[in-house]
Amino acid sequence: MKNIPLSGKTIQVVTPSDTVDFTPSINAMLGLYCSAAGNVALVLHDGSVVVVAVVAGAWLPVQVKRVNATSTTVAADSISAYWG
Repeated sequence: MKNIPLSGKTIQVVTPSDTVDFTPSINAMLGLYCSAAGNVALVLHDGSVVVVAVVAGAWLPVQVKRVNATSTTVAADSISAYWG
């Protein structure tokens, strides 16, 4: 497995929400890190939702508007966003 460098300038714990989008801009997002296993409901640029099953320690190299609370089973304090 290839290592992915985590070179973000800002790391913040994600609080899943069905209405509040991330700040700063999603264009600066490098990805999400999940320290626990479960499902993560990702809201894409166009508003569509994709639910992804993750294992503990998963790095998701995605740019998303938010993580929905609905359908997310990973504990809120176990998801972090990395910003460039």
